[in-house]
Amino acid sequence: MKIALNGQWYSNKKNNGISRYIEDLYGRIFQIDKVNFYYLFLNEPSNSLQKVALNKVQFKHSVGLEMNKYMRTLWENITLPLELGRIKPDIFHSLNYSLPFFLKSDVKKVATVYDLIWVKFPEFFSRDTVLAAKRKFQHTCNVVDKLISISNSTKMDILKYFMCEPEKIEVIYPGVDLLRFKKIMDMEILNKVRTKYRLPSKFVLWVGEPRKNKNLRLLCEAFVDAKLSNKLPHRLVICGNRLTEWQEIKDIAGRFRDCSVLIENVSDDDLPAFYNLADIFLFPSLYEGFGLPPLEAMACGTPVITSNVSSLPEVVGDAAILVNPNDKNKLSSAIVKLLVDNSLRKTFSMRGIERASMFSWEKAAEAVLELYDSLVRI
Repeated sequence: MKIALNGQWYSNKKNNGISRYIEDLYGRIFQIDKVNFYYLFLNEPSNSLQKVALNKVQFKHSVGLEMNKYMRTLWENITLPLELGRIKPDIFHSLNYSLPFFLKSDVKKVATVYDLIWVKFPEFFSRDTVLAAKRKFQHTCNVVDKLISISNSTKMDILKYFMCEPEKIEVIYPGVDLLRFKKIMDMEILNKVRTKYRLPSKFVLWVGEPRKNKNLRLLCEAFVDAKLSNKLPHRLVICGNRLTEWQEIKDIAGRFRDCSVLIENVSDDDLPAFYNLADIFLFPSLYEGFGLPPLEAMACGTPVITSNVSSLPEVVGDAAILVNPNDKNKLSSAIVKLLVDNSLRKTFSMRGIERASMFSWEKAAEAVLELYDSLVRI
């Protein structure tokens, strides 16, 4: 088969969840697929993607995330269909929720849906962004042959808010790279990372993209309450890209300067050590389509406290402490409970490692390839 992939949301800096998803999933697919040929539209593939692509992938340029949303929309609905007309793929797969409005009917159409945050929390976006997203996604539901949802939670959201045939939706979980995210026993590696980033001797960790749904203000308030009321020696390490671009993060850093540390641009190579060095991992998000950071933390044996909403209970199972993300006192109590009880931390550490082992990119890659095969057998 000839399979065309729209990866215009990808950045080789991997500073967003979609980039990491594309990098890890298609890195595995290109390694194991011996029969199909791919056209991957993106801006500047990473060295690792190019390395596994060999002669089975042709990279084609797309507009990148640096372009404004209007230019990206024009490229997706005018330039891309013209390119596809020349390629004549058997399958076209959009690696986000939107399909071009003008695609030939004879090509099988697939789209991946990560979350519906713009429906669940429209106040986080401009009105025109929400209206455009709803229109584009309903079009996708109308014409797509298969939707890949990254969780059952996201699948239920799709069926709740949009007219979509349930049999079109296939749930395929993302994975976690268990060769990278694991217990690190080499203290020299851990000490080098601690020194490099000037990490506190004892800390709790948050990792992610600094978006409004991440609930960082309540997280900080709950941690400070836990720390001061119980005289905990820990600090809160907030780790992510582009932190200084967010005014809310600047406000948090100023308000909680004595209790928190902001660390930008942690390298992918060093991230597993961050998880290993932390006593616990906090992730009280208001909404997630999947929630990869808690899974990475669990794979490293770091006990996790996360939210009891959206996809997060589905991902962590009984291997993490679940709390209401709107209840500061419950979150604070959970932090204290886990930090002062060594036995409880060991229990959740072991549970987390076992739970994380259930999610692999190999399984995800095999499921996507099976979906492609099923479409041409119809």
